[in-house]
Amino acid sequence: MGFFNLFGNSKTEPKEKRDETLEQLFQNASVNLDKHVVNLKKETGIDLAGRKACVFILFDISGSTNTIVYNGTVQKILTILFPLAVRFDDNGEMEVIVFNDMTRRIESMTIANYQTYVKKQMLGKKYEPCGSTAYVPAIQEAIKMCKNNTDPSFGLFLTDGAANESQKELDEIFKKAAKSRKIFLATIGFKTSYTRKEDFEYLRGLKNKFGNTNFLEADDFDSLNSEDLFKKLLCGYPEWLQANGYI
Repeated sequence: MGFFNLFGNSKTEPKEKRDETLEQLFQNASVNLDKHVVNLKKETGIDLAGRKACVFILFDISGSTNTIVYNGTVQKILTILFPLAVRFDDNGEMEVIVFNDMTRRIESMTIANYQTYVKKQMLGKKYEPCGSTAYVPAIQEAIKMCKNNTDPSFGLFLTDGAANESQKELDEIFKKAAKSRKIFLATIGFKTSYTRKEDFEYLRGLKNKFGNTNFLEADDFDSLNSEDLFKKLLCGYPEWLQANGYI
């Protein structure tokens, strides 16, 4: 211990000021998630309150997401979704995989970094919007990441457009994820100015093919009530847990 530390006169780095808007967004989403967990128990008889899962997110950062990454929309989306990890993940963190035509697993989102995640953990480390959209390597990375988990994995898959790959290639990778019996995927199509009407057709049909997914189409996350959001994202999840022996 140094002399100045001993007498309590050393200078310390000031703590970064908390963003009150994001803090409130996170708190509101957390309350609404808790409400929905209670409602799910009433509706399905399955109590998720004590159920743990590895929570991760696959996030599209292709070039068409440039505007929503830089204008704060993506930070808001991540803030609203983060309570899922705080509630269900065993360490309260959300694993993050970003993808375009490449896939990268980056630093986890935590209670300490969630408010500046896009600025520091994404843009600050040069994970910037560019390129096109490839689903297959991202799903493959998720399967690899979850392979040895004993708890189920709850994944969020967010994209603003269709994949580069053929339907056959997509079917193969999503089938592989379903057959692992380890991963439930809540897929979200979030619209940008580049999104075409037909871009989400494949994702819309996944539930009927493999049973371990659901789909939500979001025009505007700012106007989306988080209680409704969690209702849609967790749709089918309790039943999937039961069907695959986790309950």
